[in-house]
Formats: sequence, structure tokens, C-alpha cells
Amino acid sequence: MNAVASTEHGTRARHVPIVVGRGLDRWHSWNAPLWSVAGFYVVAALCWTRVDAGATLEEG
Repeated sequence: MNAVASTEHGTRARHVPIVVGRGLDRWHSWNAPLWSVAGFYVVAALCWTRVDAGATLEEG
């Protein structure tokens, strides 16, 4: 599982500069890339609310 996640992260990380560059060319502003990153962090924070830090892996 870890190898798959690492490969997926590397693949997506290569596309970020391309997408940001196209957004800057299209809208001539950093607002769209910054708001998209902010949205990503909001979604990630919401996902973390589902994690029970007190549970063990066996209780899962």
C-alpha cells in the first residue's frame, strides 16, 4: 500500500506546476491556485476529523 501511495503522490506532484501555470496564464492571477490549495487543506482537515486517535489498529 505504501508503494502505491508514494507512486501516486509523485505522479500528482508532477502535474501541479503544469496546472498552476495554465491557471496563471488563463486568469493572470494567483487567486485560483491559492484558493484550490486552500480548498485541498479544508478537505484534508475534514478527513482528519474521522480519525480516532485513541483507537488501536486492532480495534479499527
